[in-house]
Amino acid sequence: MVVSLVFIIRKFMGFDIDYRILTAPNNIWIILAASSGLGLQLCVSCIPWKVFTQEFSKKKIPFAIAAWIYTKSNLLKYLPGNIFQYVGRNELALRMKIPHTDVAMATLYDAVLPVLTCLIWALLLVRDGFFKWVANYHNTAIGPLILIAVLVVVVILAIFFALKKKEVLNRLIGHLFKFRERKFLLKAIGCLLYNMALNLVGSFWFLWLLVSVVGADISQGTFPMVLGAYMLSWVVGYVLPGVPGGIGVREATITLLLTGVVASDSVLLAAVAFRVVSVFGDLLGLLFAGIIIRVTESLNPSTKFEYLE
Repeated sequence: MVVSLVFIIRKFMGFDIDYRILTAPNNIWIILAASSGLGLQLCVSCIPWKVFTQEFSKKKIPFAIAAWIYTKSNLLKYLPGNIFQYVGRNELALRMKIPHTDVAMATLYDAVLPVLTCLIWALLLVRDGFFKWVANYHNTAIGPLILIAVLVVVVILAIFFALKKKEVLNRLIGHLFKFRERKFLLKAIGCLLYNMALNLVGSFWFLWLLVSVVGADISQGTFPMVLGAYMLSWVVGYVLPGVPGGIGVREATITLLLTGVVASDSVLLAAVAFRVVSVFGDLLGLLFAGIIIRVTESLNPSTKFEYLE
């Protein structure tokens, strides 16, 4: 995590931006409020992953445990590779004594959901801009997506050959196609809609910073374009492997997408401000998850999460 923070600071220093606007008294309160909001949002973002894990393992997963492991592993996204946050979630398999394949497949489902929801929102909010982006940059996005798909297949095959157990392969295949079951499909759709709501809230945080902190002069009619561009930039940073937390990629992408709509300097400053907010939000999310653990223990003394000590 220390290496991650050093990497982030070096990236921030590389941007040609006057950061003094972020330290203005009024803006500090806005940044703290947005960071706290994102921290809370991160805690409840674990719910779809929790739902999928419960469906696969048939075991009740306490929200407190899911939130703690989810927020803790989320910090690993700042390490080069951009995959360690998903590997870290398998701590749940160790702590809850459930098969690693169940957690891994739940993580796979949960990793796909945000991409789908952001693309759906982009189609709804900026349809023309979305198709224009696909036409101009589809080659840039297709390569990483294919690479991710290949990596997922390789990991699954590696697990199978390492364990050399037919039941493991059958379990993986069963989880992969579980959406054919009506009950699971309905829950997956519910998780999709839930993710859509979270993504919309997240994009409004960026819009708030753009208007309140940066002071960008934009009309209400431009709001959908800003929200849609933010979601598309999030997808680009998400699917590109090897980029820690999408740092630099998302900032450059949203600046490019909003060229001619909002002043480039304002967009870039808002993007960097949002990155600062996101980093603090990730740290606060872990803090909030720890508080949830302690509150749960105090309300129910018989519940002790000893492994968190």
